[in-house]
Amino acid sequence: MVSEQTGSAEPSRTGLMIRRFRRRGGINLMLLARFMPDRRNAPEPAPPWPPFEAEIPADLLTAAGEVRDHQEETRMAKEDPLSEFFTLHPEASEFIISHGRGFLLPSITKLARAVQRVRTATKMKPAKVKLTLDAPHITRNLRDQARRIGLSRIGMTKGDSN
Repeated sequence: MVSEQTGSAEPSRTGLMIRRFRRRGGINLMLLARFMPDRRNAPEPAPPWPPFEAEIPADLLTAAGEVRDHQEETRMAKEDPLSEFFTLHPEASEFIISHGRGFLLPSITKLARAVQRVRTATKMKPAKVKLTLDAPHITRNLRDQARRIGLSRIGMTKGDSN
């Protein structure tokens, strides 16, 4: 467009943005851009990898997950139970407290409240209630509850004994 007052062409919107950028110290930034690497001598992109096909061993095709030996798990739990990490390594907690102030301080109040809630929850003893419900009754109740909250389909599987 040509301005009626000056008789010269008005700069485009992009031109105005470039002028504002230059006025606000953009020249310095533009001068620094010369030190940025260019892609003129860039290496060619690597070729795509060949298709990968692996044969799945037959023992992995039997069942999902790990094959568990429940008797061995029970035996090991009785013989050598897992211990809490900081009970075994008290020096680790001292290290975290001395070196972890940066991440501990902002969250220490929430952590303390959480520890307090865990302590009060473990002190409470739940009431002993003996329910003799059969599996079809529990399944029916679960499906009714799911339908009530809007789930049209749910699935159940045999529970883990451990």
